[in-house]
Amino acid sequence: MIKNILRLAVLALCLYSCSPESTDQITGQGNDAVLRLRKTGIDPENPANPYDGIGKTHNNLLLTLKNDPPQSTLNSILSFVETHAFLHEDFSTLALENYLPISSAQEKIIENSNIEAVLDAGQFSDTAKDRFSVLFSTFSAPGYQQAEFSVVYNSLINYEQDVLLDANLNGYEKKTILVTAAIARYAAALDKGKGKDKDWKLTINNIVAAASGATESEAKAIIMAIAGGIYHGRRI
Repeated sequence: MIKNILRLAVLALCLYSCSPESTDQITGQGNDAVLRLRKTGIDPENPANPYDGIGKTHNNLLLTLKNDPPQSTLNSILSFVETHAFLHEDFSTLALENYLPISSAQEKIIENSNIEAVLDAGQFSDTAKDRFSVLFSTFSAPGYQQAEFSVVYNSLINYEQDVLLDANLNGYEKKTILVTAAIARYAAALDKGKGKDKDWKLTINNIVAAASGATESEAKAIIMAIAGGIYHGRRI
């Protein structure tokens, strides 16, 4: 508990004190979202994260959702997001045949954003739970709303590097955390860059939903993050 509190304190300090760093030239799929964000002076890419492309696909898909869901119920939002997602080449390729419909348990995660339920269901080690707690705290801390994206970005890429080097995390834990972090980083870029749907707003709900989906697949993490953002965004 003490160790976790110290980590959160250090992270909160980083939200006020980190400085911007440059990144390499973009490669691979999903570059449309990056290019559109760069026009606003924001570059969300982190090539060091092997799942960086998941964040790009998340943003590309979110930016194509030009029409609002017909209703604000969670079921209608999920149907809307999934239908549009499978029309998106990057997502449909990612999903292939292993994408499963949103379960009732996952719907409850989107609705309630129960962090403890996500961490328990994922069967994570204490180390992984600590890492997730630090990630969640980035977006629930009071400093997030006021922080420039460059500050959030540097905090996240340092966090992701620590996850990659952490020998106490197994492969499943690293993948789940890094997928969630990639989505969170790109979503934060949209949130700070104002290039998002008018009914969408980044909150801790998006990140918790992404983490829950990431325990199953990258495609599920994207769907849950977007649906959670729309669902809770309409209630802000």
